[in-house]
Amino acid sequence: SGIGRTDTGKGPATWNHDHTEFGVCDLVGNVWEWIDQMKLDDGQILTTLDNNPAVAEANWHRHPAYFDSTSDNQSGGDVYNGSPMLSNSVTKRNGPVDNDSYDYPFTYNSHFAAITKSAGYTPNELLRRLLIESATTTTVGGGIWCCNYGERFPHHGGFWFDGSAAGLGALALKFARSYSDNFIGFRPALFV
Repeated sequence: SGIGRTDTGKGPATWNHDHTEFGVCDLVGNVWEWIDQMKLDDGQILTTLDNNPAVAEANWHRHPAYFDSTSDNQSGGDVYNGSPMLSNSVTKRNGPVDNDSYDYPFTYNSHFAAITKSAGYTPNELLRRLLIESATTTTVGGGIWCCNYGERFPHHGGFWFDGSAAGLGALALKFARSYSDNFIGFRPALFV
């Protein structure tokens, strides 16, 4: 209850990355943050390989990694339907290919690191560094929301209304390029 906000840097030391007063604080704000240099294209994960913002989107790397679904249901509108699953292909799609709408279901898991991996999936160190996959469930918290159809752009973090599903590992892969809302921000970065 309440307003759900805390002043920047005003939390206890245990909120900092190393649990000391000198640690990095506020890694997760009170809004979802747009993430650059990554997208889903009909379930396939695309990123830059070296965090280089000069790489044109057309040249982003297509990883042999996809978000499949535990359900192949394509009805019911913008509702939760099964859990995302890392795979080497999409076998159960929750909406039509190349459809950026929100007219079809999405997948959800309350902890991104707890999603299953198909037998054919090969773990990817870069995707682990980007908090897209995890080798263990004993890592940072955060849920995952995913549409494995259309072109989707990621948000990390969450806002206070997401409760325990928000966190450093929270990843929303539901939204098209054109999406906007009052609970979405960004983290500025200076590249020189």
